[in-house]
Amino acid sequence: MSDVAINIKGTKEIIYSDNLILKKGIWLYFFLLLFEGALRKWVLPSLSAPLLIVRDPIAIWLIYTAWKRDLIPYSSFLISMVFTAMLSLVTTFLAGHGNLFVAIYGARILVLHFPLIFIIGNVFSRKDVVKIGKVMLYFSVPMTVLIALQFYSPQSAWVNRGVGGDINGAGFSGAMGYFRPPGTFSFTTGNTMFYALLGAYVFYFFLERKRVNTWILILSAISLFIAIPLSISRTLLFQVIIAFLFACIAGVVNRKFSGRILTSVILLIVALAIVSTTEVFQKSTEVFTTRIESASKFEGGIEGTLLDRYLGGLLGALNHSTSQNLPFFGHGMG
Repeated sequence: MSDVAINIKGTKEIIYSDNLILKKGIWLYFFLLLFEGALRKWVLPSLSAPLLIVRDPIAIWLIYTAWKRDLIPYSSFLISMVFTAMLSLVTTFLAGHGNLFVAIYGARILVLHFPLIFIIGNVFSRKDVVKIGKVMLYFSVPMTVLIALQFYSPQSAWVNRGVGGDINGAGFSGAMGYFRPPGTFSFTTGNTMFYALLGAYVFYFFLERKRVNTWILILSAISLFIAIPLSISRTLLFQVIIAFLFACIAGVVNRKFSGRILTSVILLIVALAIVSTTEVFQKSTEVFTTRIESASKFEGGIEGTLLDRYLGGLLGALNHSTSQNLPFFGHGMG
C-alpha cells in the first residue's frame, strides 16, 4: 500500500510540475501579446521584423510540451482548423499567389496559435483565469493614460511612433483630424481587443467583488469608459455592450447575482457621470460621435453597420456579385 501511495504522490507531483511549466509559458505568451507592439515601436525598432513572430517559438514549445505530456485535448474544432490551414495552403499554390514564405506566414496563425486556445483551456484553472483578469485591471489605468496621450498628441510624437520607429505614426484614421490610438500594440485592433477583454472582466468582477480590490475595480471601470470614445472604435462599444448584456443575463439566471447587478449598475452610472464631466471624455466623445454618424451615413445606420459589415461581409464572400470579382479561393494565405 505504501508503494502505491508513493507512486500516486509522485505522479501528482509530475503532473503539477508539467502544468506549472506550461502555465509559465502561457504567461510569457500573454505578456508578449500585450507588449510585442511596444518592443517593435519604441524599445527595439530595428528588430521590428523578427519581433513580429516573437511569440511563434513559444507557441511551438507550448504545443510540443503539451503534446509530449498528452495535454492537448481532442477537439473537432482544432482538427477542422488545421485541415482548413492545409487546404488553404494547397489552394494558395493552385489558385493563389504561390509564394511559399507568404503562405507559411499566413498558415502559422491556424497551425500554431489557434491550438493554444485548447492547451490554455486544458492547463489553466479558474484561478489562473481570474489572475489574468486581475492583471488586466492593473494594466487598464496606465494603458488608458497612454491612449489618451496618443489621442491628443500629433502623429509625429514619440508616443505615436509606428512599427520600426516610423515617424508617420501608428494611428489609424478616425474623425475630426484625430486618429485611433494603438496603445502598446502595433495596430489599433490590438487596443480594441484589449479593452473588449477588459470589459468582460470588469463586469465579472462587479459580480464577484470579493475576488478583487474594489478601488482597483472602480478605477478600471472608469478607464474602460474613458477608453471607449478615445479608441474611436464602434467594435469596442458593441463588444462592451454585449458583455454588459451577458452580465445582466447572469443576474437574471442566478438569483445571487441579482442584487449585485443592481448595485453594479448604480456604481457604473456614478462612475460614468464623474467621467463625463472631464474635458478628455467630452472631446473624445464628440470625435467618437462624429465617427459613428459619418460611418452610419456611409453604411446605412446601425443596421447597416451590424448586418452588412459583419454578416454581409461573411455571406458576400460567397456571392460573386459582391465579392469584387475575387476568385472563389481568394488570392491565397498571407
